[in-house]
Amino acid sequence: MIKIKYLFLIPCLLLLVACAEKQGSADWRYSFVVWEGKMYTFNNPTETLEANEIGKEIGNVEQYSDNEAANFNSAKIFSNRFKEGSKLFEINELSSDLSIAVKDYDGLFIKGNYEGKYGK
Repeated sequence: MIKIKYLFLIPCLLLLVACAEKQGSADWRYSFVVWEGKMYTFNNPTETLEANEIGKEIGNVEQYSDNEAANFNSAKIFSNRFKEGSKLFEINELSSDLSIAVKDYDGLFIKGNYEGKYGK
C-alpha cells in the first residue's frame, strides 16, 4: 500500500516542480537602465532633479521589459522601469560614469546612479 502512495506521489511532485518553473516577473531587486553596457539603478523613493540640473540628451530607452526572464540585446539601451522612448540625459557637473537622468512619463527627471557593468 505504501509503495502505491509513492508511485502516485513522485509524478505529482515532478509535475509541481515543472509548473513552478520561474516565468519572470517585475521583482528585480532594482529598477534600472542599461546604457553603453553600464547599469544605472534608481532609488526608491526616487531622486528627482530640476530642469536646470539637466545636460544634453544622450539617448533613449530602446527596449523595456518588467519580466526578469526577458532577453535584452546588450547593444541597446534598455530598462525594467522606463518605457521605450524615455529620454536619457547627462546631469550637469556630474560625469555620466557616476549618474544619469531619465525623463519619466510625468515629465520628471529621475536620477540613476552607476552600479557597475551590466551582467557582471
